[in-house]
Amino acid sequence: MLQEHPPSAGSRATSRLGRVLVVLALFTTMLLAPAMPAYANTGGTIALASAKVDAGQPVTVTYTAENPMPLNWVGIYRKNDVPGVQYSSYWQYAPNASGTVTFTGVGEGDYLVYLLENDGYKLLADPLALTVGNPPPPPTQAAPHTPAPLNTAGTDGVLFRESFDAQAQHFQPRVNDPGIAAGTMGFTHTAPEGWSTSHDASMNDIGVTEWRGWSFTTREFWTDAEDQMRFRFGRSQDVIAVVDSDEFADANDAPHHYAATLTSKPVTVFKHKAINLSFDSHYRSWAGQSAVVTVSFDGGPEQEVVRFDSSTVTDNYDGSKINSNETHRIEVPNGKKTATFRWKFEADANSWYWAIDSVAVTSALADPAAGRTSAWVVSDIQGHPQDLSHGLADLKAVRPDASGLLMVGDIVNSGTEREWNEIYAVMNERADILPPTIAAAIGNHESYAAGGWPVLRDRFLHFADRDKVYGEYVLQGAGGELPVLVIGQEYARQPEVPMSAEQIAWLSERLDHWSAQRKQVLVISHFPLGDTHSASWIPWYHNAYQYNDLLTEMLADHPNAVMLNGHTHYPAELGDWAVQRRTADGHPDGFWAVNTLAMHVEWDARGENTSGIREIVTRDINRGLTIDVYGDRMVITARDFGPVASTGMNNTINTELRSVTIANPFVQPTVKAPEPGRGVGQRGVPPHAQGRPAKPEAKLPVPAQGLQR
Repeated sequence: MLQEHPPSAGSRATSRLGRVLVVLALFTTMLLAPAMPAYANTGGTIALASAKVDAGQPVTVTYTAENPMPLNWVGIYRKNDVPGVQYSSYWQYAPNASGTVTFTGVGEGDYLVYLLENDGYKLLADPLALTVGNPPPPPTQAAPHTPAPLNTAGTDGVLFRESFDAQAQHFQPRVNDPGIAAGTMGFTHTAPEGWSTSHDASMNDIGVTEWRGWSFTTREFWTDAEDQMRFRFGRSQDVIAVVDSDEFADANDAPHHYAATLTSKPVTVFKHKAINLSFDSHYRSWAGQSAVVTVSFDGGPEQEVVRFDSSTVTDNYDGSKINSNETHRIEVPNGKKTATFRWKFEADANSWYWAIDSVAVTSALADPAAGRTSAWVVSDIQGHPQDLSHGLADLKAVRPDASGLLMVGDIVNSGTEREWNEIYAVMNERADILPPTIAAAIGNHESYAAGGWPVLRDRFLHFADRDKVYGEYVLQGAGGELPVLVIGQEYARQPEVPMSAEQIAWLSERLDHWSAQRKQVLVISHFPLGDTHSASWIPWYHNAYQYNDLLTEMLADHPNAVMLNGHTHYPAELGDWAVQRRTADGHPDGFWAVNTLAMHVEWDARGENTSGIREIVTRDINRGLTIDVYGDRMVITARDFGPVASTGMNNTINTELRSVTIANPFVQPTVKAPEPGRGVGQRGVPPHAQGRPAKPEAKLPVPAQGLQR
């Protein structure tokens, strides 16, 4: 989004410009359709000295107001942007009964000029069209993506997968769920071949047929019944397995004990010392409710892998179990040939639900070999240079041998020279501890100041030491090469990330190149793609990119690709901090997307239903990541450095919040014999081996509603 009117000290308006008046304005606009606020245009006039000016020339606006107010204002908006939904590109107060305001540095493009009342969005006059310079022609469209998923069979260590997608062929129409329209197709109780389901006999002939025990359905059909956070299962792909005691009780209810079991086919694990069971999970808890996963070998007794109940999960809402992934290491007893897994759910009538997807059994990784290639990751600094300085010192303390610093956008707050000078000052202050390579991606906050897109873009490029917003870096270290591909916004908004066909083709070629080298590759870009990590299940995060779907499909062909994004500022503690994003035609393991957190403030979502969701600021934070690459894996760790404003520049907070291990699909896992005392469901944190990297070849930021990123 563009520069907001009016900024206020410490508010989200100046710190994270992404949307305004979230639900009310957005849905008002959707309902009313025309790109105009729903207010009468009375009480004033505006006139332009010229409706068309050359780029770099001033724009002069004359105004009158029948009821002058100190906070009346003139806003210049992109042609298709709406006051109260998008932010203004430029604005000034117009406090008098009549007067003139002059804007300098207005970038090329087509605009509408508004006279608005008292820091709000009531029109005082009809808007006027303004054209500055010759607007650049739209970029050449990128070619459609043709799916070409990589073949990693034989090296990725996958013993078994089940996506449930084939169950769509058995779908039947709605039976008696009162929230779903008659005739709507979308569920079945037919399990995959070799799998089975069962439920308690007290559930027979009562309740809602669709949710009697485990059902196979889609997120959309399930949410049609009722949202209540069901739609947040954004990491799911197509058909999912669902057990839902709440919806079951919505019709034809009678006393019952809700209990249901989903049993897998036997999976061959012979000669494997240890395996990992992984599945995507979306669990909402209630008192008295439990969910348990078990494993049995060769038909023997069940062993518990993981349990969710009121002692392990916060009832009603636990963000760590919503839209999450469960991965558990399981030791295989000597001589055992098969493993069978069960997902068991029990609840009192009208409790909550559990959904799973993308079940996989893989060979477990051994401890990593000595030597790693490391990187520091920061983003969303946005006017907190002191947090950047402190965070860099903390990163040096935990990864002194890092080969690179990755800065994933929103390095400054709006793009002014003063803000960039603050960042340069920090980089100079910390020059003696910085890694040899610095790779920066452009964010939305880099281009909110006056001056126009070319000027603000060039300030970023000067800092990034590149002549394009996209580029490639190769970090060198004891763990081998770590390629980093930087992508981002090439033109003035909208959308948030317009990209040239050349940039798309370049990304495709470089992904293919590094895949041919059998390397894991980082892709860094400020905005998340839709339905990846942290908050991107919210509709307004789905279309930041001009090529959102194409990029998602392209990356999903490459299971060795890991995308790092900032922007949302959401907590590392949420279940969707790191997400494996799959598509219908891509590689079955898709690609990884990880939230880079923020050095500014933290946000989170509130609300039962996606259609009425709102976002709030929860606290001041100072967080980032470390990346460690070994020959057969990448380990990404979320870290807390402590916000300087509340904990001081010399705070001793430097803690690991969580980590995710992403296996290199081109390297066959090797597993050591079981370790004494290590049992089902126990996971160890691999030690970080020391290793000094070689010199790299490459060269080189209070609850509120409706405010913008």
